Amino acid sequence: MLFRSEDCAAIVTRGQCTGIPRAVQNTGIHAPALTRLSVGAAAEMTDAGIRTVLRSCRKLRSLEVTDGGGELMGLDWGGVGRDADVPTLQHLRLARCGHLRALRLTAPMLRSMAATDCDALRDLALAPSTVVGDEASIDGASIDGASIDGAMTELRELTLGGFGGYRAGGGCNVPGNALADIVARCANLSFLSVPASCGAGLSDEEIAEIWSAALAGCASSLETLCFQVPVTTTALLLIVSGRAGEFPGLETLSVAMRVAAGGDGEPPIDAGNV
Repeated sequence: MLFRSEDCAAIVTRGQCTGIPRAVQNTGIHAPALTRLSVGAAAEMTDAGIRTVLRSCRKLRSLEVTDGGGELMGLDWGGVGRDADVPTLQHLRLARCGHLRALRLTAPMLRSMAATDCDALRDLALAPSTVVGDEASIDGASIDGASIDGAMTELRELTLGGFGGYRAGGGCNVPGNALADIVARCANLSFLSVPASCGAGLSDEEIAEIWSAALAGCASSLETLCFQVPVTTTALLLIVSGRAGEFPGLETLSVAMRVAAGGDGEPPIDAGNV
C-alpha cells in the first residue's frame, strides 16, 4: 500500500490486517498534504512510524491510533530526547495502547487530547511552545516532573483514564501533580477526565488542595468533569468549592466516591461508566 498523491488529505484504516499500520506509518513520505490519519488495530505501528508521519506531514490536524502494540511507547517522537513538535495538530486520540509510556507534545493548536485505557502511560507533557525549566508550580508549590510553562489556550477537551469496565487496569498512571499542572494552564477547558492514578499516595486533603487550585483557572468554562480518583464527600466539596469557586457552566459531574473511615459516604462507583 503506497500513498503517493500530494493531494491525499485523509487516511482512515480499520480491521485486523497487520500490513495496514505498517504501510500507513510510511505515508508521511508520500502524502505531505495529509491532515487526518486514523489507524485502528495498530499492533504493528511503531514509534519510528509515528516519528516519520509527524516529521513529514506538517499539515496534520488529526491523529488517532487505537490498539497499539509493544513498539508504540511514545518515546522520542520528536527525535532523540525531544518532544514532538506538532504545530498544526488539533485533535489527538490514543486508545488501548497498552505499552504507551510517554506522551510529550509541543502543540499550540491542540483542541482535544484523549489517552484512554493506556495503562503504562506515566509521562505526560503538553506545551504551546518551548520547555523552559525543570520544575513548575501551582501557587508556589513545586511540582516534580512538570517541566512545562505556558498557557494551553486552545485546549478544550482532555480525557485520561480507564473507560473499559471489563478491564483490570486503571487507564493510565499519570501522577496527579503533573496533570494538575497542565489543567492549571487550560483556561478554556470544557471537558476533563482525571484518572484514578492522580490520587496515588495522596491524602484526601492533598487531593483537594491540588485539584481545587488546578481547576481554578477553568472553573468558568468547564462543562463536564469526570473525576475517577476515589474521594470522600468532604474532599469533593473542597475541590468544587475551594479556590476554584463556582462552576457556572458545569452540566455533568461524575465522581468515584468512597466511604470515609468511620463516617458516612457513598459506595465506590466506576466513574468511567457513569
